Amino acid sequence: MPANLAWALLAFLRYVAGDWAFVVKQLKGRHPKAGDLISAYKTEVERARKFLMEMLASVDPEKAKGREPTVREMLDQAAGKIGAAMKDDAEGEAALRQVIGQTYHQLGRYQEAAAQLAAAADLDEKLLGPTHKETLTDRHNLGAAYASLGRLEEARAAFQKAYDGRLATLGAHAEDTLASQSMLGYIAQVSGDAEGSLRLYRQVYDEQKAVIGPRAKGTLETLASIADVLQDLGRLEEAEKTAGELVALCRGASAAEGGGPDGAQTLQAMSIRASILRDLSRYEDAERICREVLEARGVHKLRWREVPKSRKAPKQVRKALESAASDVFRLTDGQGRTVDFRNTLIVLTSNLGS
Repeated sequence: MPANLAWALLAFLRYVAGDWAFVVKQLKGRHPKAGDLISAYKTEVERARKFLMEMLASVDPEKAKGREPTVREMLDQAAGKIGAAMKDDAEGEAALRQVIGQTYHQLGRYQEAAAQLAAAADLDEKLLGPTHKETLTDRHNLGAAYASLGRLEEARAAFQKAYDGRLATLGAHAEDTLASQSMLGYIAQVSGDAEGSLRLYRQVYDEQKAVIGPRAKGTLETLASIADVLQDLGRLEEAEKTAGELVALCRGASAAEGGGPDGAQTLQAMSIRASILRDLSRYEDAERICREVLEARGVHKLRWREVPKSRKAPKQVRKALESAASDVFRLTDGQGRTVDFRNTLIVLTSNLGS
């Protein structure tokens, strides 16, 4: 199966989601001389459709027992057969393992994601070299999978390889380089080096503001991490100021960046600020923001009647806030994983089709 088919599968899924901007951009890169982009696109989508049908047909009917197969089952089938099916096409195998690995990651199947991404990285390194864009993307994504598994030293090594390679080939100011550098900050943070991570985050944030803009998704995620670390360090006033700035930037960001009044990035920022306000014992402010987040997320029936109106009952307010914490302070990130908002988002990057 050629590498184009792996891209076509991704393009097909983006098409189904209505992301025509992605499709046209990628087609222009892949078919610069094509007179009819739509015709070229349809050809590759048809091949992707056939592949999807093969995946559906491959699910064991005995296991399915009349029900519709899940994405997980299809992925497991594809992952189990990919080596034999693509033994004569290492390039296609690497591309498809990358797609399967990213999908596993989005489903929270981190062990399987790591196995696929490690195989993709090794194949791409042999085919393309250790500093090729695809190889470095594989290494970055592998670091994300390891981090999700709590395998921090392996994650650090993978992100370091991605960062070093991107620094050498793309330069210090490139968006991908900054993404890997930010993830090294995350590994430092979860390893207990709060001061070290804060230095890295601030360095990355300053660069991102200049390179991709203050309201870009990556920039906002880094600012969220800065607020998070400041809270960890007990520098609550500074953390609250940073979180307030974050909320304002998120509300002014585009919907594509997760911004706007009810965007995922905005809700995350508001949750971060609510947590900091709670630590500052500003319970009424925290409650108000919690209400806004819950309503935006469609959570209307919660035990807010338990929250007393009197300002003289902080213990009850704190208890009510904590009872809502599992809803307010946990959000689903762009990869489909439910995570504690105080953890930096582990972001997979894809260069498929570029």
